[in-house]
Amino acid sequence: MSSPEEPADLFGDPAPAAVPDPPATVREPLAALAAAALFDLLIYRTGGYAAAGLFLLGGVPLIALGSPFRGANWRGFAVVAGLLILTTGRLVWLGWGGAVAAGFVLLAALALTRCGRPAWTLDVAVFWLQTLPAAAAAVLNSRHLLQRDPAPERCPGAAPPAGSDGEPTAASRPWSVLLPIAAGLAFAGLFLLANPDLKATVGEWVARVSARFGDALRWVVPGPVQAFLWVLVGGATLGLLRPLVRESLLDPLAKLETRQRTQRRRAAPADSVAYPAVRNTLLVVVGVFAAYLPFEFLTLWRRDFPEGFYYAGYAHEGAAWLTVALATATALLSALFRGSLLADPRADRVRRLAWVWSGLNFLLVAAVCNRLLIYVDFNGLSRLRIVGFLGIAAVAGGFAAVVVKIARDHGFAWLVRRQLRIAALVALVGLLAPIDWIAHSYNAARVRAGAPAPLVLIGNHEIDLGGLLALEPLLHSDNEIAARGVAGRMVLAEEALDHPRYRTRTRTRTRGESSPVEKPSGPLGELNRYQLAEVQFHRMLARNRDRIEELLADRTAAEAADALGEYGMRWW
Repeated sequence: MSSPEEPADLFGDPAPAAVPDPPATVREPLAALAAAALFDLLIYRTGGYAAAGLFLLGGVPLIALGSPFRGANWRGFAVVAGLLILTTGRLVWLGWGGAVAAGFVLLAALALTRCGRPAWTLDVAVFWLQTLPAAAAAVLNSRHLLQRDPAPERCPGAAPPAGSDGEPTAASRPWSVLLPIAAGLAFAGLFLLANPDLKATVGEWVARVSARFGDALRWVVPGPVQAFLWVLVGGATLGLLRPLVRESLLDPLAKLETRQRTQRRRAAPADSVAYPAVRNTLLVVVGVFAAYLPFEFLTLWRRDFPEGFYYAGYAHEGAAWLTVALATATALLSALFRGSLLADPRADRVRRLAWVWSGLNFLLVAAVCNRLLIYVDFNGLSRLRIVGFLGIAAVAGGFAAVVVKIARDHGFAWLVRRQLRIAALVALVGLLAPIDWIAHSYNAARVRAGAPAPLVLIGNHEIDLGGLLALEPLLHSDNEIAARGVAGRMVLAEEALDHPRYRTRTRTRTRGESSPVEKPSGPLGELNRYQLAEVQFHRMLARNRDRIEELLADRTAAEAADALGEYGMRWW
C-alpha cells in the first residue's frame, strides 16, 4: 500500500494503513476450484493462444468474487481489468508468448487492486513470488470451513463437555466417514491380492469397463501431471486471493522519507555543503548541452545528407548513445536534489538551473527521435525501430517523473514507483501492440507512393500474419518485383500454416497415451488453433487469388520471394 501522504493514483486510492486479516470464506476454495477447472479445460485440454486469452479473462470475475476482502481499489481494478481485456484481444487476434506473460503479470496486479492496494510494479513481482506460501497459509486458515458447527467457546480452565474427550466433536466428523472408508478399501485390496482367481476376475471386469468408458474416464480422471497442475493453479489462485504480504515493498522507505520531509520543513534553513558541487555540476552540464544541441540540429535536422552517409552510425548507434545520455541525465538530476540541499535557502537557484537543464533534455529527446526518423526515412520502419521509439518514450517518461519529484518535493520511493510503472506500461504497449502491422502499413504506403527503399525490410525481415495483412496493397503495385515478391511471401506463409509441424500444435495427449491424438471435436477442439489474424489472412488470399496466380504464373513462390530480397538489398 502506498503511504497516506501520497496523492490519488491512476491505479487507485491508497489503502488504509493496516488491512485486517479477513475471515476465511467458502468463496476462496470455490474460486480456486473454478480456476483449476478453467485451466484444465482451456489450457491443458484445449491449448492455443485464444484459449489462454479466455483463461486470463476468466480470472477477472474469479478474483472479483473470490476475494475475502470487503474493500477494494475498484478504480485500479477497472484499469487492470481493461488491460486484461486488451491482452485477451491480442491473444485471440495473433497471440505470442510475450502477451501470455503480460497477462499473467496483470492477473497479479488485478489481485493487488482487489485487496485494496495500488498496483505498484515491484509489489506485483512480490505478489507472484508469495503465491504458493500464501496458498498453504490460506488452506490452514480455511480448516474450520469443514466443520458444520463451530466448537463452543469455553472459559479457561472449564471442563470439556461430557463425551468430548477434550476435543470438539465437529472437527472429528469428516474422519468419522473417511477413516472407515479408507480402512475398508485397504483390507479389501489385501484380500483381493491374496486370491489370484478373484484378482483375475476383477481385472477382466476393470478392463471391460475401461474399454467401454475409457475415453470418458480419461477425460474425467486426471493423470499425475494433470493433477499436479490442478493443485498448482488452485494454490496460486488461493495465494493471489489471500496474500501473505500486506504492505508495499517501498512503504517503509516512503514513511521514513515523509517523516524526514516533515522534520526538514519544520527546521530552520541551513546552508548545505553540497550546494557548490550541485550548482557547479548544473552549470557545466547546461553549458555542454547548450553547446552540443545546436550542432545536432544544424547538422541533422534538415536531413540533407551527402552520398555515402553512414545511416547506421548516426541514426542507429548514435541514437542509442544519446538515449544513454538521457538516462544518465535522469539518474544525475535525481541524485543531485536530495538530503541537506533541499533545506538550503539557496535551493531555488539550483532549481532554476535544473529547469533549464530539463528543457535541454527534452530537446535531446527530440534529437533522438529525429535520428531514428532519419533511419525510417531512409529505408522504412522495422520492429527494432518501433522498440527504439518505445525505449525513448520510457526514458523520457522517467525523466519527466524526476522533474515532478523535484518540483513537488517527493521522495525516492515515489520516484522509483512512478519510473517502474512508466517502464512497465511502455513494455506492455510493446508486448500487445501489432508491431508488424504498424511497421508494414507504413512501409507499404511508402512503396505505393514510389519510394522502394522499404522493400529491403519487406523482402529480408521476418513478418508475421499481421504484417502480411498490411502488405495487401502491394499485390497491385506498379513495381512488378515488389508485387511478385509479396505474393511469394504470402504463398509461403500459407504453406507454412498448412505444414504438419504447425498442425501438431493442435494436438494434445490424453492420460496413458504415448502418442498425440486429435483434440475433441466441437468449439473447444477448434479453439486451440483459432487466430483471428489467420482467418483474415485466408480471406485476403481468397480475395486476391487470381492476382497471386497471375503474378506467380512463371515462377515459384520461393523464387519470387528471393528475388524481392535481393532487389531490396540495394537499400541495406
